[in-house]
Amino acid sequence: MKRSIVLLILIPVLIVSVSANSGPTYMFANPGLEIAVSPDCPIVVDHEDLRFDLSKERGSWSPLAIFEASYSMSNPTGERQTVKMAFPYVTSFSKSGSEDVSVYENGNEIGYEVYYGLQVGNEEDLSSISFEDILSNVLLESPPEPDDGLLYTLKIDTSSVPEGVERIYIRMSIEPSGGKCFTSGFSGGAYYGDGRADLSTWYYLDRSQRPIYVYVPEGSLLNYSVSSYESHESNKPLDYIGIDVAIETVSMREFIYEQYGELEPSETSVLSEKMYWELLNRIREGDFEKAYNGVTPFEELFYYVYSRPRLAIAVFDVEFDPNGTRDITVRSSIEGTMERPSGYSDRGVKYTYTYLSNPAKHWADFGTLRITVIPPEDKELVLAESYPELEPGQDGIYHAEIDGLPGENIHFVFAKRNSDKPGILIADTSIMILAFTAAVILAIVLIMIRLRKKQKAPA
Repeated sequence: MKRSIVLLILIPVLIVSVSANSGPTYMFANPGLEIAVSPDCPIVVDHEDLRFDLSKERGSWSPLAIFEASYSMSNPTGERQTVKMAFPYVTSFSKSGSEDVSVYENGNEIGYEVYYGLQVGNEEDLSSISFEDILSNVLLESPPEPDDGLLYTLKIDTSSVPEGVERIYIRMSIEPSGGKCFTSGFSGGAYYGDGRADLSTWYYLDRSQRPIYVYVPEGSLLNYSVSSYESHESNKPLDYIGIDVAIETVSMREFIYEQYGELEPSETSVLSEKMYWELLNRIREGDFEKAYNGVTPFEELFYYVYSRPRLAIAVFDVEFDPNGTRDITVRSSIEGTMERPSGYSDRGVKYTYTYLSNPAKHWADFGTLRITVIPPEDKELVLAESYPELEPGQDGIYHAEIDGLPGENIHFVFAKRNSDKPGILIADTSIMILAFTAAVILAIVLIMIRLRKKQKAPA
């Protein structure tokens, strides 16, 4: 009985310790953006239909808003116009551009060229962005390539390894000229302020492992040494392992494409030229290398560039006859920024969807804008706020229509119905469990008191 009481008393403590960090409470979502044109563009937007459909799919953490921006445009001049339009959006190199955006001219899908730019950390990075900002922050051509460098490849001879040995520990000390190089195949290292580094990794004899490289662009290793050991704690080199270092001259392009083939071994995966540009740009800027004092694990740099969200623009040309019109439609999707203060509980959860209109301020004129929002299938999610103010129709779909562009960026928020009202029915599960446990403990204590009184009572 005493053990049972102790366990029951500990239950609330265990529940509290587990539920304190039970789930994500905030997830930022990148906004959608309007089509942008140069400041001297003579084209007029007569009307835009902007439609958000939240009823189709679920995103990573919120209902996915599939949006369609349909523009009715006209050329008020008596001359033929070829207009270069840019649709900015947020993506990453790990995604396919064709999966992100579709563009249609008069109902027919058209192609576009994608250019990538700055990485996006939060909405403030984009909230006031202009057409000039977009163009200045994307790579429209390849940065200059560095001169060829030397590639040092470790050739490990395990033919004399005694039976039963499964792995060995490799250490390599290097000092690159110019204080810059890229490594591959090492799992750890110590990086010193003078540009030297001690690199290390386990080498498994029965596994297929990536080659171990050191690449020095536009230079060489001033000094290097490499040895094998029984373990990471050992300082006695093994005499039954032979390690040769093969040295060859290769270009930066050859090195990066070879590394990509090892990091992304899928036969259908091909390093895009635009990602190669961005890798060159990062190497040229050198900010990533500072964390390693110039001796950079290439895999870290690769995935930093490959997976981080960044601004991209889909660029396409539209031909306008004199006094002619065109209908342009762009389709894409955005998630909502999630705020969920109760961990995995949906109490208080809300999703904020943002669509930035500031890139569209360079049109010669902008007529009317109609916004349509189809709510999520989850009937517990209701519209909590919006700008411009959205009005519900009889079919449950929300609408707003304004003249010109809104004074602020478009946003709308969906939240759980009655999520702000207190009450036991919407309380956290952990709170309900705590209350139930407390009641059980109280009942047991009362029973124990009564039993003791009966035992003390005279027969």
